[in-house]
Amino acid sequence: MGWFTVSAYFVTFLLSLKVVSISDHIFARRKQRQKQLWLTICFLLLFLCINKQLDLQSFLTASMRYLLHEWGIHEYKRNLQKIFIGSILIFGLGVFVLIFKQLHQVIKKHTLAVLGIVLLSMFILIRASSFHNIDYFLGRGILGFKMNWLLEVTGIGLVFANGILLIQRKKKILIVRKKKTSIPTEL
Repeated sequence: MGWFTVSAYFVTFLLSLKVVSISDHIFARRKQRQKQLWLTICFLLLFLCINKQLDLQSFLTASMRYLLHEWGIHEYKRNLQKIFIGSILIFGLGVFVLIFKQLHQVIKKHTLAVLGIVLLSMFILIRASSFHNIDYFLGRGILGFKMNWLLEVTGIGLVFANGILLIQRKKKILIVRKKKTSIPTEL
């Protein structure tokens, strides 16, 4: 499943690059902001793809455990984890609201992608906190699929679906333009 997830990240990254490359044709208003949003999504997906392959969050978790021991505050680990998870949830909601404010006139076109990126970011940061109750929940299965797989693949899928919808929109725009230009005019 790990290789599937890495592949899903990479394919969605490529699809997002396609959205960026055709952004002038599919976005009518605020083209630059929408293009910047999808460029940011591209970089995040590439980073998350590399993160998944190299397992950087495990390195972060091990580093934090080491620092807690070094600083002599390991006994406060649970409270720190709760604060961290709460902060991540608040931060994720804040990022979503900020993006919504910046793109409020055109957000409908990008809602799935923004939700997917926020879900992925929050999932990975919370997973990195290594809270045992969270780890237990993520390791549990539904119909043979672990929760962490479902959450991660759902986030990637939301971004992928949004990209497909935007690319399909370009095709519709091109068909309409061709029909308008191919209508014969009477003399």
